[in-house]
Amino acid sequence: MDWLILLAGVYTAVSPWAIPFARTNPYLTANMLIRGLAATVLAFGIPLAPERMHRLA
Repeated sequence: MDWLILLAGVYTAVSPWAIPFARTNPYLTANMLIRGLAATVLAFGIPLAPERMHRLA
């Protein structure tokens, strides 16, 4: 399950450039990048400290 969160986070972070809407709204590009990186950090943290990270998720 954690690899699905990791995959979703990486896709969310890369999607403004993979799907060409980066020029239409720069705020959306930054928002998607920040959300993707946050999901990726959570995906890395859940297996390392499961009792603490599941409360955050």
